[in-house]
Amino acid sequence: MKSATFHIGLFTLCILLSLTACARNKKYQSKAEKAQKLGNYELATFYAIESLKLKPEYRKAQITLKESYPLAIIQRKEHLLDLQNRNDEDGQEEILAEYLALQKMSDAIKTLPPIINPESGLRLSFDAMDYSTEIAETKSRCAQNYYQKAIHQSRMDSSKSGQRLAAEYFKKAMEFIPNYLDSASRYETARQKAVTRVAILPFEDVSGFGKKHGSASELLSAMIVDKLMHTSQIMEYTDLITRDSIDQVLTEQALGASGLIEESSASSIGHLLGANTILSGNILQIAYNPPKVSSKDVSESTTIEEEDNDLKEKEIECSFIEYTLSSSIQVIVSYTLLDVSSGKILAHKNFDPSYTFNENWGKITGGDKRALKDDQLRLVNKNEVFAPSAAQMLNTVLSDLSDEIVEHVTGYLR
Repeated sequence: MKSATFHIGLFTLCILLSLTACARNKKYQSKAEKAQKLGNYELATFYAIESLKLKPEYRKAQITLKESYPLAIIQRKEHLLDLQNRNDEDGQEEILAEYLALQKMSDAIKTLPPIINPESGLRLSFDAMDYSTEIAETKSRCAQNYYQKAIHQSRMDSSKSGQRLAAEYFKKAMEFIPNYLDSASRYETARQKAVTRVAILPFEDVSGFGKKHGSASELLSAMIVDKLMHTSQIMEYTDLITRDSIDQVLTEQALGASGLIEESSASSIGHLLGANTILSGNILQIAYNPPKVSSKDVSESTTIEEEDNDLKEKEIECSFIEYTLSSSIQVIVSYTLLDVSSGKILAHKNFDPSYTFNENWGKITGGDKRALKDDQLRLVNKNEVFAPSAAQMLNTVLSDLSDEIVEHVTGYLR
């Protein structure tokens, strides 16, 4: 009996899987027909292939593939011929894209199972070409094109922006052919010439608050350094000067960080640090509101039905105290980005992020809790809450603040 039940279940499962596959292959064919009508023969080809992989004998999909595949190849080759006739070195990437698309169709054709025409019993064949030679040759031309651009750029423009562009060209050449000629070493040479050396000074805390709860200025500077180090789009062309080097120069020159924002001292200190750019700032104010608890008395009533000998309506009441614990902190900071060579301010901005903690809970003082609404029940079922410490709140705000500063700085260091 168990064996019969098992076989029936297995048979049913096979039927369901078959019906699912049938539905999917018809769905693919429907999409193929729509694409074919719109003249998108390449898309029609891919959908027809997916349909035939599920049901090789599906005649509609066979016909669609037989019609669309040759037309898709013709479309690609016509566009390819047009690109080749332009004789444009900058058009090599478009030519490569055409060869890759043709190869992708051929690779898809190779995934087909044997396709038999159900009406004639004859096997249908679809030519699958190999474009690997053409792809390799075109990649070589693309790499050579970018390599020549990079050589020209590196020789003609010695500025940081010019050398950065040259480095990008060398890197692009290697995307087509890894380690193309001496692109790797030339890229590194150009990259080094394009690097901007940035000194991030400890922020001056003039608020009088931060030192009570740890060094807010040092923490903010450390957060900025850490987040810049993890910002990949700028670190390729940015070197951060170490804190030890900065401290040594500041000590030798007997200067505080705040003095470096003046044009007169920025250039000399920057040169001593070997910096191109200096980032400095001030924590102007930290406004902290310590935890405060407020309360209010709440009373709720409702009517319920109780079963005794007869159903009876009964009015019940419940009273509770709703407590609210609140605390907040706001930090006002200004930062400056200075160009060492000119002593001019590249960027200056003020930020004023804040963090507010607000939580509620309740405590029943009398009555029947069944009178309470759902949100009131949640309040009285909560335990008493405690606010984060001033240091915890300050760290949260400084983390958000460092995100904002890094985002702003990134726009100038790209």
